[in-house]
Amino acid sequence: MSDGASRDDGDIPADDPRARFYVGTIVRLHPGSRSGVVRTGSGREVPFVVMGVRFLGDGSFGALREGMQVGVDVGWTSRGVRVTTIRILD
Repeated sequence: MSDGASRDDGDIPADDPRARFYVGTIVRLHPGSRSGVVRTGSGREVPFVVMGVRFLGDGSFGALREGMQVGVDVGWTSRGVRVTTIRILD
């Protein structure tokens, strides 16, 4: 992909949510601004702001923790590549 992210599909079954998202790790959270940074499997750090993110499943900003593995989707905004969807992986 041109944005530097890579999907970590490996041997994941097609019906597993991880097959539909990039797998990343929450590396920074900023509760005051309700924002953070996710590191993708390729090592790229992609920021997010809660107002621009769709949470799937039982997730919300309050459920996120640094070091947590999440499924993410990214998109281009006027400020560059940003996380657009977060799904907490079980």
